[in-house]
Amino acid sequence: MNLRERLFLISGNDSVKRRQAETGIKQKILEGKDCRINTITLYVDELGKETIPEDIANNYFGANNLIILKNFLTISSLFKSFILSNLKKIIKDSFIIFETDDSLYHIQREKKIASDELFKLVLNSAVRFSADSFNRVVSINLFLNSLNKNNIRTSMDVLERLFKDNPNTRIGPQVLGMLVKKISYISKDSHYSWINEGLTKYDCLQYLYQADRQIKEKGLNDRLVIETLLGKIFKLQR
Repeated sequence: MNLRERLFLISGNDSVKRRQAETGIKQKILEGKDCRINTITLYVDELGKETIPEDIANNYFGANNLIILKNFLTISSLFKSFILSNLKKIIKDSFIIFETDDSLYHIQREKKIASDELFKLVLNSAVRFSADSFNRVVSINLFLNSLNKNNIRTSMDVLERLFKDNPNTRIGPQVLGMLVKKISYISKDSHYSWINEGLTKYDCLQYLYQADRQIKEKGLNDRLVIETLLGKIFKLQR
């Protein structure tokens, strides 16, 4: 099987361009086919070093699955070895996007990266997409403006950059406050195209309350809590 039909590399610091590349890859995979593809995103840096790769494979690698490995340069040695040993079996059923916000230039020049067996395979065999942009400035106000315009996809892109560019700032509580304000304005009985079908205003507020507790009381990672929350409430294809 041709690896270039199954493996993809997206590199660069512009989250909007990375999203566009993901969309382009999905369209290419589905071109001329009458089927659906399941997209599964895994943040490699959030997986514990003791995470058993077989468990990940059993849960996520399967027929017509597109696996996006975010921040893949931080992948554990255990997971890396598993992919190398089982690559043919994995790509028989699944497609893999290796994604990083590092530039391709940096990856190729960093000897430790370029000489790694898995990373070298990805560099040589995967279809590459560049997502570099050094002029894009994001802010919490840009997130709010996108949210108010119901441009949920852009909101997600901005949020991803905010969390990356401000690792020591508690952005989660600010975002939750904005979301509570937005949801509180919606009518209880009205239908909104940007909210997942079947959700009520009460459902949305309950999700927000749960997220608030997860961040403030349980100390869970802000980014994961907020991104999971947005996926529960909003239609992210917008």
